[in-house]
Amino acid sequence: MGNASPIARQARREANDGADPKPSGICCVVGTLMRGFDADNSFGDLIYTNEDARVGGPDRQYFWEAFPAMSVGARRQRTAYLFTYMDADELREHTVLDQFEDYWDMLPAYQRHNAKSLAGGGRRRRRGALRRRRRATC
Repeated sequence: MGNASPIARQARREANDGADPKPSGICCVVGTLMRGFDADNSFGDLIYTNEDARVGGPDRQYFWEAFPAMSVGARRQRTAYLFTYMDADELREHTVLDQFEDYWDMLPAYQRHNAKSLAGGGRRRRRGALRRRRRATC
């Protein structure tokens, strides 16, 4: 349920004397479904961070969530998400595309037991596809 769900709206109205203000914060999430995990893929992370909060530029701290994607029928597939919480300031210098770039840069360190299979040429193709899609939808 998102910020427009009936439950979220009701909670905001009750907390604000009947008014329904815009949400004051957001959770920005990017992620992928990956194939080819040769290492142990029987565990997951619900909320994990491998960095301190970033202060003095774009203030934020990234968190990871990852788990085996057994529901799609393959033992070697994994879902991973990178997310961050921030205020909903319209002037904030944070884009989903920038966060996705950070995702690709940080993924090998996070999934260190599979770093060799994650690094390399596939990343450039994905970035190019993202840029093309971004241009097409803006």
